[in-house]
Amino acid sequence: MVIRNRLASLIYRIVALLAMVVFYVVVVRESGSSFGAMFAYFPFIVDQLIMLVFLLLIIFNSIDLRKGVSGLPAGLWMPFGLGVVFLALVSIVGYFGYMIPFAHADFGIRELTIYLGFSSLMVVDWLLFEEKGTVHYTIIPFWIFFLMIYVAFIMMRPYIWGESFLPNGTYYPYSFLDFDRWGALIVWSWTVLAAFLAVALAIGLISLNDLIAGKYKRRFLREDETPE
Repeated sequence: MVIRNRLASLIYRIVALLAMVVFYVVVVRESGSSFGAMFAYFPFIVDQLIMLVFLLLIIFNSIDLRKGVSGLPAGLWMPFGLGVVFLALVSIVGYFGYMIPFAHADFGIRELTIYLGFSSLMVVDWLLFEEKGTVHYTIIPFWIFFLMIYVAFIMMRPYIWGESFLPNGTYYPYSFLDFDRWGALIVWSWTVLAAFLAVALAIGLISLNDLIAGKYKRRFLREDETPE
């Protein structure tokens, strides 16, 4: 399912990027002196990537509009584009599956923007305008590698920046990564569990991508065919 209208996709992407820029300014102003520390939070890093992606989509979409209004909107290389959607979903699932259940959510405008706002706009763009069914499961290790880089950064951060505490008063943005509180065994156990959940989310996303594209329907039709 794709809306094959290049003008509609361009309008959505421009409006979405403008909204993201406005909310980004609000987040920066509210963060004050803690703005630098916000880069320790995974969704904030993903938000920077999403803004860049929308800028590229607008450029490609504008160029592609020369072919006419009707047609498949220009997009990114889908193994990468769907990977950004995956990261956006990690942010959303993390908010509803970790932040809220473990009482880490304050439901402020900054938090809702960082965890849900940008990511939701990315997911909607994929659902409405991106080509489906072209991404294989073999791309998943590359998506997970981005998460591994983030975890490595968080674990090395206290040694690089020294006494650089985050707004929560610790070195770590999320309590399950707090070595000082839980110890190495528990932290690594939770990290491995989070990695398995991330892989499951990635598998589910690619399966949904194929399902929307109708790949399973075509496969079932082929299996039901009988030789004449």
